[in-house]
Amino acid sequence: QGLGKKILQEILNQACQKRLKKVTLEVRESNQAALKLYSGFGFSEIGRRKKYYRKPVEDGLILAKFLN
Repeated sequence: QGLGKKILQEILNQACQKRLKKVTLEVRESNQAALKLYSGFGFSEIGRRKKYYRKPVEDGLILAKFLN
């Protein structure tokens, strides 16, 4: 349905209106659907939180998008 895409676009629009320079988020490294979505919006990995999540234990990826 594209709801996640619409929500993310609105968040980025509001960030631009507020003249923010960067938006960051965190995602499980195994969440391929979310990673694809974020990558499509220009987010890239800037860090990693080792063993951040539990059940299962896995890293959290910190992603960022720099705004104009």
